[in-house]
Amino acid sequence: MRRWTFCVFFHRLMMKAQRRQSRSGPSGVMISNCSEITQSGEVYVDCQDQRLTSIPTSSAWSRIPKHLLMARNHIKALRDGSFLGYESLTSLDLQQNQISQVEAGAFQGLTHLTTLLLQHNQLRTLSDEALIPMANLHYLRLHDNPWKCLCPMESLIRTLQVPSNRNLGNHAKCAEPISLKNRKLKQIDPELLCKELEPVGDPNGNVTHPIEPSPIRGKSDATMLCYTYIFPHTWMDCKNQGKFKFRPFSKDQFD
Repeated sequence: MRRWTFCVFFHRLMMKAQRRQSRSGPSGVMISNCSEITQSGEVYVDCQDQRLTSIPTSSAWSRIPKHLLMARNHIKALRDGSFLGYESLTSLDLQQNQISQVEAGAFQGLTHLTTLLLQHNQLRTLSDEALIPMANLHYLRLHDNPWKCLCPMESLIRTLQVPSNRNLGNHAKCAEPISLKNRKLKQIDPELLCKELEPVGDPNGNVTHPIEPSPIRGKSDATMLCYTYIFPHTWMDCKNQGKFKFRPFSKDQFD
C-alpha cells in the first residue's frame, strides 16, 4: 500500500514538473501567470507585470497570438530572433521595461506587425535596420527614451521623417546633446547629426569651443505624461500624472 501511494505521489510530482516546464520561457523563466485571452476572435497573450527578463518562446502558448503584451517587465535587451515563432503578431507592447539595446534582427519575421510600443524605456540609439522586417508598421511609439541624437541616429531619423511614416515616433525627443535636448526627432535636420562641433580660434590664437544653446523646453502634453495601452481596449492611464485624468484614447490620437 505504501509503495502504491509513493508511486502515485511520484507520478503527480512528475506531471506537475512537466506542466511547469512547458509553461516556462527562456532560461527557465516562469510564465505561468501570463494569460491567453480571446477577444473579437483574436488571441491576446498578456504577460504584463511578470518580472520577465526575456521574451517567452512562442511554443509556450496553446494558440498562436495576434497580440503580445509585455509591458512593465524587466527586459533590458532585444536580441536577434527574439520573436521567431510570433510571425502572426499584429501588435507588440514593450513599454515600461528597461530596454537599452535592440539588435538589428530583433524583429525578424514580424511582417504583419502594425503596432509597436517602445515608449518609457532606456533606448539611446536605434538603427533603422531593426524596422525593416516590419513592412506593415503603422504605429510606432518611441517617446520617453533618452535618445542620443548623434551620427548613429541619422538613419532612424531619416526614416521617421519620410512623409508616409506620419505615425512613427511622433513624440520622441532628444535627451542629448544639450543643443538638441527636447527637440523632436521628426524636426531635426539629419544632415547636422554627423557634423562635429569645430573649435573656434580668436585673433590671439586661443582655441575655444562654441557655446551650445540652451535646450528647447517643449510643452508637456497628455501623450508624453501618461501611459497608453491597447488592451483590453485602447486607453490612456494618467492617474499618477497630476492634473491629467484617466480617459479613453481614440485610435485617431494614437500617435
